[in-house]
Amino acid sequence: MSWRTRLKPARWDGLEFLTDSHTAKGGRRLVVSEYPGRDDVEVEDLGAKANGWQVNAYFLGDDYDLDRNSFLEQLQVPGPVWLLHPWLGYVWVRAQDWTLTESNADGGYARVAVDLVPGGGEAPQPEPDVADAAEESVQSYAAAASDYKPPALPGNSVATFLARIQGAMGDVRNALARARMPLTMLAAVLNTVDSARALLAQVLELPGAYATALRSIGGALGLSDADLTDGARVRVVAALTRSAVAPGAAITAGALGAGDSPALRRALAAEQTARGHWLVATAMQVALADYTTVGARDTALQLVLSALDELLPGADDGVFESAVDARLRLQQALSLQALEATQTRQVVAAMPATVLAYRMQVDEAALVERNAVRHPLFVRGQIDG
Repeated sequence: MSWRTRLKPARWDGLEFLTDSHTAKGGRRLVVSEYPGRDDVEVEDLGAKANGWQVNAYFLGDDYDLDRNSFLEQLQVPGPVWLLHPWLGYVWVRAQDWTLTESNADGGYARVAVDLVPGGGEAPQPEPDVADAAEESVQSYAAAASDYKPPALPGNSVATFLARIQGAMGDVRNALARARMPLTMLAAVLNTVDSARALLAQVLELPGAYATALRSIGGALGLSDADLTDGARVRVVAALTRSAVAPGAAITAGALGAGDSPALRRALAAEQTARGHWLVATAMQVALADYTTVGARDTALQLVLSALDELLPGADDGVFESAVDARLRLQQALSLQALEATQTRQVVAAMPATVLAYRMQVDEAALVERNAVRHPLFVRGQIDG
């Protein structure tokens, strides 16, 4: 392991650097008095010394001098700042002295040794980022939703149970395939769904196999969702939320075979509930993004909230609490985005959604979802863009 790989990231008032170690100092302010002709001394304690630290900041790479200069400029700014250090955590400090050392060895680097003292006064508490808080809450909901442990079933019911689950996951796969997401992302998601369906065959033998299968699909959706356009994002959210509540995908008592045992019915109903919450949680993860239009954002949010409202009455306490918290934080994060106001148009003569979307300069899928268009070839009435 080279010395470069041992460096850890740190941040000075938002500016990132690398560090390898630190030193800390402290002590007491003692006044020692010695008197002529006396062997003893008097010690007066004036209180604690100000704590201090020395931190090494490293800058590497071809353009390390640019980062170094930015860091030195930050150090010259008077006043305390927050230091985020890999071992010290958040520390409210001031830079007192610093020493710059540069070398051409190992491709060139700069090391700035900074002597720090406490910032003084009352440190302002950093406000948590609303989007980060929402993402954490949604992940907690997804974890709670996928924490499903299949019950013990009679031997003659196991095959039926697994076949029904895999069939339902097939419905999810088909819905995502129709969402028209980017081809590279679609291939990754569909491959992951297929792998998850195969893993579900072990769901009764391996604890946690079910959760692993579900989370792997959510991970595939999150790998490159930053590349989704507003319209594609709305389509993916729609596919997930509809799969969560669609009657065709549900395993209800009326859809069960006449020979299904009560134990199998209960197991399938419990799995359906868990899967529905997981699908909505995954839709939340996809919906939590930066949008370019109000219409797309509101459509994605409304799809999530409507599906969640259908599932909440049947949720257990743990899932219910995490879902409500995720719902609140998702609404807060998306509502704070500064976006252009939605345009409205009164369409008297019916026209295709494709033509109307082109004229309004909005995504067709977002327009259809937002206005609950019954038939994309015959759109009329008040339409929000």
